[in-house]
Amino acid sequence: MGAVKAKSLSEFPKPEVKFIKSPKYSPRNNRKINTIVLHYTVSHTAESAITTLTKPVNKGGRVASAHFIIDKDGSCYQLVLEKDKAWHAPKVNENSIGIEHVAMPGEALTPEQQEASVALCKYLLAK
Repeated sequence: MGAVKAKSLSEFPKPEVKFIKSPKYSPRNNRKINTIVLHYTVSHTAESAITTLTKPVNKGGRVASAHFIIDKDGSCYQLVLEKDKAWHAPKVNENSIGIEHVAMPGEALTPEQQEASVALCKYLLAK
């Protein structure tokens, strides 16, 4: 089987995101990104997830962050720049992008979340 040709960014532009900077990130040390990790938040709202993933550790926050959060209505928030390492999956943080989906255990993603997640993943793969 031959290699799959990457699509261009013009074909898959970055979806609209609202940037809310998390202080919880570190340098990627020039590691190449080769993995996208999909998570769910175990919270009912994007606001709760954003608070959890942006509250500084020295102020009682968890040692956790993610690059993106996708809300149930498909809204997308970016917390950590793609060039930086978020703290979402310890064994692959240096070479991955973490995407959180607002959902509780056993909840299915909404159609809006699915559409936003696919669009974001297409952009990241093209990039």
